Amino acid sequence: MSTLALPSLKNCFVSQVRVTGDHRLAVKFQDALIAELHMGEWISRQHGSMIEPLKSPAFFADVSIQRGVLTWPNGYDIDPFSIRHWAEHGMD
Repeated sequence: MSTLALPSLKNCFVSQVRVTGDHRLAVKFQDALIAELHMGEWISRQHGSMIEPLKSPAFFADVSIQRGVLTWPNGYDIDPFSIRHWAEHGMD
């Protein structure tokens, strides 16, 4: 049986974020890994009152970092382990 190597939580925290286009973010993690995430397709498949506003590119662009976690003005945030996984392996 193989085990999945998970990054440490510290390495999952985002230190910088920059909007690079509609539903696209460049993120830098605390261990200096930099990745660009194309999140439009993922967001379009999600449902619920918290994520619906993110479907607007203008609202999506209002992302911030709160304690290392990508967060939007309505309080929606994305698990840092997911962000790190997407950065390393893609969003498929």
